[in-house]
Amino acid sequence: MSDWRLSANSTIYREALKATESIHSPAVGFVKPQDITGRTTEVQFKQNNTTIQLLLKLTEQIEDLKVAVKRLEAVKGKEGTQPDDLTDSLDQIQQQLQKLSLGELIMV
Repeated sequence: MSDWRLSANSTIYREALKATESIHSPAVGFVKPQDITGRTTEVQFKQNNTTIQLLLKLTEQIEDLKVAVKRLEAVKGKEGTQPDDLTDSLDQIQQQLQKLSLGELIMV
């Protein structure tokens, strides 16, 4: 998203504003300087709360991804190992192939 208006309409952004609304209403995210009606520091505090909420949401998502990656690695690790009976079966087949003969070699 390259335009702030697209970001402002995203679900994550709206959820962050809603989550910080109870701290001091109204929650503030993107602001145009001419729209500031209160004290600048008050707006900055509200924006910082929204920023913190967004960062925490990202952190949660990263942690969820880490757990998912560990699960996938565990599954991949299990698939990557060969059972002992497979190795034994391959050894038996190799021994049988070594004994295989097409008969006497006849030279013409």
